[in-house]
Amino acid sequence: MKRLLIALVFVFAGLVSTQAQFSAGLKAGMNFSTMVVDDGSSDYGFAPGFQAGGFLDYSLTKVSFQLDIVFSKQGASISADGENLSTSAKYINIPVVVKYKFIPSVNVQLGPQVGFLTCLESDYHPIAGTPFQEQNYTKAYKKTDFGMNVGAGWESPNGIIVEARFYLGLTDINDDPGLASTKNQNIQLTVGYRLFKF
Repeated sequence: MKRLLIALVFVFAGLVSTQAQFSAGLKAGMNFSTMVVDDGSSDYGFAPGFQAGGFLDYSLTKVSFQLDIVFSKQGASISADGENLSTSAKYINIPVVVKYKFIPSVNVQLGPQVGFLTCLESDYHPIAGTPFQEQNYTKAYKKTDFGMNVGAGWESPNGIIVEARFYLGLTDINDDPGLASTKNQNIQLTVGYRLFKF
C-alpha cells in the first residue's frame, strides 16, 4: 500500500510537470470605477480611467493562477450642490485570480486583490461635503486597499487575451476621523498578450 501511494505521488508529479506551463505578458485597458461613500450629502457615480501592466500565469489543464501588477487610474464622478465633480485616484494593484477553463479559450475568474494608493486628488472636499478647488487628499486615505475580483476571460490561439472583471472593495479606505466610510469598486475591461512561455 505504501509503495502504491508513493508511485501515485510520482505519477501525479509527472503529470503536473508535463502539463503545467508558466507564461508572462502585458495587458492594458479601461476602468469604470466609483467609490461607495456613506456621507449622505452627495451622489457618487462611475468615472472612466485606465490600467496598464503585466501578468504572470501558471497554467494547468483546467485551472490556472494569474498574478497581475498594474498601474490603475480610477476614482469616481460626484454630483454635489448641482455641480459635476470628480475624484482621481492612482493605485498600484496586485490581483491574484484563479481561472477555471470551461474550454481552452474561455474561463471564469475569482481572486483577491491588494492595492497601494500613490495619489488621490479631487475638486470635492470629502470632509466638508462641498465643491472645492482641486486638492491632494492622499494623506486622508489608507495606503492599502483590499477586495475581491470576479470575472471572465477569452484567449485566442495566438495569445491575445480579453478579460472583464468586477472589483469589489472590502475594506474602508478612509484614514481621517472626519471622513465617511469609503470603499472602491471597479469594472475593468482589458486586452493582453502572452509574450513568452517557459
